[in-house]
Amino acid sequence: MLAEWKDRTFFAEVAETIGITTDQVMAVTPRPHQQYIVLFTKGEEFDPQNVLIQSVWLKRDRDDVLIQYSPVIDHPGMWEEILRKADEELPGLIERKLEEERRREEGR
Repeated sequence: MLAEWKDRTFFAEVAETIGITTDQVMAVTPRPHQQYIVLFTKGEEFDPQNVLIQSVWLKRDRDDVLIQYSPVIDHPGMWEEILRKADEELPGLIERKLEEERRREEGR
């Protein structure tokens, strides 16, 4: 997956294009040709018990203005899947990282 650094003005531009607040933006994935897939939460109030993740595809037009390229798509169950994966995978990843750090410290 591609990753690139963007400053807060970019996220403000993304949010404004979609008509949401910057707090709702979860991720912006760059695509070729100045296009982006955006994951965001529905609604301004974040309720961890009732989260609907949505996505949309944005692109830059000829004047370099960010525009919505696709309709907004709902992803019911995606939040629960993220939490499930975090519960399953993060403890093991953190344990391995801590073990690497311990071994490195012992090697000094």
